[in-house]
Amino acid sequence: PDIADIGQASWTLIHTTAAYYPSDPSETQQAQARNFIHALAHLYPCSFCRRDFADYVKDHPVEVKNRQLFTQWTCDAHNDVNQKLGKKVFDCSLFMQRWRGSQH
Repeated sequence: PDIADIGQASWTLIHTTAAYYPSDPSETQQAQARNFIHALAHLYPCSFCRRDFADYVKDHPVEVKNRQLFTQWTCDAHNDVNQKLGKKVFDCSLFMQRWRGSQH
């Protein structure tokens, strides 16, 4: 896969994970979500993307206290990348509709 394919698949995984994250997560679930994001920031296969994401996570600590905060954080992170790439930003108020549909 090329960088665009990896990026699209990664954001799909990140956003879907956030959309299905518990509304009231346990301490363990919060640690797991935080670890998931931190692992991506260190293991992502695109070196430029990895450094950029790691910098974003350092400057904007991942919010995992609840689903709403986690989904907003992932949307903001993705929009940061979109802005840098000159792409359209996503309206975060539509997040749950986009990533969970009518099931939320």
